[in-house]
Amino acid sequence: MLESRIGIRKSLVFLAIGVVALLGNWALYHFGPFYYPAIWAVGALLVLFGLRAFDRRVKLRIAPQGVMYAQWGSEWHPWSDFERFSIFTHQGHPFIQPHFVDAERFRRNISPLVNLGARINQLAKRPGYYINPSQLEASAEPIVEALRAHIEVQT
Repeated sequence: MLESRIGIRKSLVFLAIGVVALLGNWALYHFGPFYYPAIWAVGALLVLFGLRAFDRRVKLRIAPQGVMYAQWGSEWHPWSDFERFSIFTHQGHPFIQPHFVDAERFRRNISPLVNLGARINQLAKRPGYYINPSQLEASAEPIVEALRAHIEVQT
């Protein structure tokens, strides 16, 4: 069984950069001759992304009963839902794409917001649904090995 949470290092970097941006802009606003209004929004977004570091809930579980990936909802998806998984690379980062036995049934069982994101991905010429190891503590290799214990993974 494999469990993985949000990667803490990247989130903490976002948090630190956001705090520095907000504090720097605050100092410029109060003590300098100028400041950058857009930095308020950028700094706030970076802080929000950085706060994910404190969310220690499990985001990916691979177990004998199936796969639970937080991006697809909180329920388990049994191995019988998947034909196989494959690995693809986008901008130098590996992603793991599921191939479903009945993709329409999968779409009906997840939230409309996830389906909207999948549609946007397809318009951008990317697979609609995938596991993104770069957001997790576990890298692609242990995730692929855990998947291979239960189902075919094409590289």
